[in-house]
Amino acid sequence: MSKRNIIPGDTFSIRIPLNIDIKVIEWINKQTSSNASIIELIKREVANGELVDLSYKSNSLPTKKALIPFIVECISKSHDSNIGTHISSIYDYCALKLNVTQAEMDISSKGNNSLYENRVRFSILKLKEQGLIISTRRGFYTLSDLGKRCVENGIEVDNFDSLLDSNYIHQKIKNEIL
Repeated sequence: MSKRNIIPGDTFSIRIPLNIDIKVIEWINKQTSSNASIIELIKREVANGELVDLSYKSNSLPTKKALIPFIVECISKSHDSNIGTHISSIYDYCALKLNVTQAEMDISSKGNNSLYENRVRFSILKLKEQGLIISTRRGFYTLSDLGKRCVENGIEVDNFDSLLDSNYIHQKIKNEIL
């Protein structure tokens, strides 16, 4: 997932989650201009401290991007690299690391599947597309050679698309071989 680069005048949308606190809905409905209100809240947050990603620090599910480094970490700690790590272990590991409660794991998606599990599976798909992990058999995953190199060299995989775009990985590997 690539980093968003919003500039003045751009638009970004907000989807209200199904599991949102009713007080949040009441607050939204009281606003004359949701846009102005949200910008004001962002200004307050910026004035109160450093710029941080709050995506998975609230009582909501972690984003697909937030899950990626934990999935790689889980797979890299697998004891049997031939068989790989089962997806249920990945669900449990990420939930533990990101403090996802059972109630949050039980939130249904539009297709009546677990929204949390959907996000984990989409993150796994993204990692497979990037060539960082491979499926050894249905439901089992292991690091690819590229994935192992990223872990060994401390390369952050949550912005892997940006790294590939900048040719950082290819240069790092080329320098390591020479």
